[in-house]
Amino acid sequence: MTGAEGPLARVARADRLLVGCDFDGTLSPIVEVPDEARADAAAVDALDRLAHLPATHAAIVSGRARATLARLTDLAASPIHLVGSHGAEFDGEPALTDERRRRRDRIREELSRIAPDFAGSIVEPKPTGAAFHYRRVPERLRAAAAHAARQGPGRRPGVTVREGHMVVELLVCRADKGAALDRLRRQFGASSTLFVGDDRTDEDAFRVLGPADLGVKVGPGETAATLRIGGQDGVAPLLARLYELRRAASD
Repeated sequence: MTGAEGPLARVARADRLLVGCDFDGTLSPIVEVPDEARADAAAVDALDRLAHLPATHAAIVSGRARATLARLTDLAASPIHLVGSHGAEFDGEPALTDERRRRRDRIREELSRIAPDFAGSIVEPKPTGAAFHYRRVPERLRAAAAHAARQGPGRRPGVTVREGHMVVELLVCRADKGAALDRLRRQFGASSTLFVGDDRTDEDAFRVLGPADLGVKVGPGETAATLRIGGQDGVAPLLARLYELRRAASD
C-alpha cells in the first residue's frame, strides 16, 4: 500500500463519504468456477465497519446478480448496499419488458449451444442477460470462445456486450458501474467517494470520479484510477486503514 496513506487520509476527512467496491477480484479472490466464489471475510468486515460510521455509506457494485451478492456476502443485517448487474439492480430484479425477456432468454439459449464447443466454459444466467466464462477453456481456444460469444448472440440488436477477466457478458439493459456510482452519490449526498475494483467494467466507475474522490485499482492493467494495490489480498488492509482514519477523523 505504498503511497496510499495520504490519499486515504484525505477522503477519510470527507463530510459525507461513500465507499464502493466491486466483488469478484476485489472483495473476493478470483476463482475458476463463479459459484465457488467466497467473500474475503476480512475485507467485507472492514467494509461493514465503515458502513456503521457516522456520515459514511458503503456499497458493493458488481456485475453479479443482486441475489447472488446477497448469498455470497451474507449481509442481510448490514447497512452495506448491494447493487447488482452493473447497476441495473438497485432494489431487486429489474422489470423487463416482454421483448427484453425474450431477448435475454435467446441469449442464454445461444450461449448454451456455444458452450459445448469449448470444454470448460460456463454460462451464468443473470437477471438482465448471461455471462459466458471461458477461464477454464484451454488457452489455445480462449480467443475463439470469446469471439463466438461476442460475434454470435452478442451481435443481436438490443444486446450490450461487456468484457471482463475471462468473461463476456451479454446484457439486454444498458447499465454501467459509473452510472450506478453516480446514482449512489446523489442518493447519499456524498462529498467524497472511494471506489475499489479490479476489472475492465470498474473503469466506468473510475472515470466518473473527481478531484475529491479516490479510485483504487486492484492488480495490473491500464486504469483511470489514481491509486493501485498489488492484488486482492491488499483490499482488506486498505479498507481497515480507511476505517481507522475515518473513525479518528470523526472523534
